[in-house]
Amino acid sequence: MTKQHLTASCSYISIPVTASLLLVIASLVFNVLIFVRIKNDERQSASVNIFLPHDVKPLESQGYLELWKESKAQGLSQNQNNTVFCPNYAQANYSLPWQEAANILRSGLDERVDPCENFYAFTCNSFMSKVNITNLHLDEFGTSSLAQVRVYAAIANALKDVDVNDTKWFETERITKAAYDACVINKELEFGQDASEDIYKHLQDLNVNVPFLNQTIKDDLDIFAAIGAIERTYGFGALLQSSVNVDYKNISQNVLYVSQAADEVVHLEIQIAKASWPKREMSKHTEQYNPHTLESLERIYPNIGWRSYFKKLLDLKNLDGGTLGKVIVTQPSYFAWLNSMLTAQQFEKRALVNHIITELLFDIIKLPNWMSSETKKFALKKAEGIRRNLGWPLQLFGDFKNSSSIDSYHKKDYYAVIDAYNTNNEDFYTMMKILKTALKNREDLRKLKEKPNRKRFEYSPAKVQIKYKPEKNSITIPLASFDSILYK
Repeated sequence: MTKQHLTASCSYISIPVTASLLLVIASLVFNVLIFVRIKNDERQSASVNIFLPHDVKPLESQGYLELWKESKAQGLSQNQNNTVFCPNYAQANYSLPWQEAANILRSGLDERVDPCENFYAFTCNSFMSKVNITNLHLDEFGTSSLAQVRVYAAIANALKDVDVNDTKWFETERITKAAYDACVINKELEFGQDASEDIYKHLQDLNVNVPFLNQTIKDDLDIFAAIGAIERTYGFGALLQSSVNVDYKNISQNVLYVSQAADEVVHLEIQIAKASWPKREMSKHTEQYNPHTLESLERIYPNIGWRSYFKKLLDLKNLDGGTLGKVIVTQPSYFAWLNSMLTAQQFEKRALVNHIITELLFDIIKLPNWMSSETKKFALKKAEGIRRNLGWPLQLFGDFKNSSSIDSYHKKDYYAVIDAYNTNNEDFYTMMKILKTALKNREDLRKLKEKPNRKRFEYSPAKVQIKYKPEKNSITIPLASFDSILYK
């Protein structure tokens, strides 16, 4: 759900539009419900119910799917790997889904290269020669990207018949269709939508004048109240940002984590780079766990408007230490630097990543040399206790026959999209603002009042991504990751 994907969403029609838009509104997980409804395939795996789609055929489109079509055009022949570097080890499965997945995989290999000498070239040379990410206006593109496009293509195709104002469709379907239609309509306009007036009005409502319009900063400006309101409305941090997650040292509760925001401004870039924590430090959970109360934050960092920020962020009229509870400061040195600033300025959002792929966990922990026997026992016990969230969050959203659970989950925050669509179906900006506000509140801040739930997927089942959450010891493999390119 990012600004980058929003920008991309209005650069293309059909598949590219769908890919970027649906990533932004990924909390509308019902798009996967539509996706599954197309194929309607349920299978059983061990003791866990997993909803798995059949092979999904993409819509015809230019650019993104050229590689897929090329591999398909090469045929589903019974390929034999007879090179020195790719010998056959077992009887191949020649069913069509397996052959398609194999052809897509093999289309990226360069079998002229010895993988023992240059594994990257062996696995990627051919793929890179066929895909020009510059022409696609992307930062990266790989097999998972191709799988994501296929999923979005199926969703877009399924949305064709959905009428935004026809109540025979589930409410969540109608919300998704309204946002999708508005994006496509906006793209086809001769001139793009100008949202500057709305943004300016919002800043004025926050008592924020605009310096580059030769406006003087008001003496009574509460910059941290504005920062909190902006984060709540638009979902990104300015100078600092907050998120709700399980308390690492008390997993029975969720707490608020306050972190550094991004560091990309011109005249303060060097100072922020010195104050901000490098990525290698961001993975050290123990050093990032610095619990505070509202009172201790105000005492140690008195120049940061904590009270104003939290009141606006959490939409509270009154705030005291008991209301807020524990707050975890993840980079104390950064906030010490920030506290020394006399004025606050807005920064671009920095994406905080560092997710662990636990597919490696089970194999690595069994290796004999890199950990002691006691550590290995603990790691194996942790691996055995891992929570597997696979496919579709049945407990949270219900099955595919009754929409009451999933509609109830989304209605309060997202239904305003339909009202905005009926007011002006070209007003894509307003709908995106509604979606961003809903995403920040429904999927993040509201968890502060909830108990931690290891069964919570954390992101849309329509997202091609596998994520391990170490603090919950849970792994999530969403439904979209079972696409034939990645899984058989």
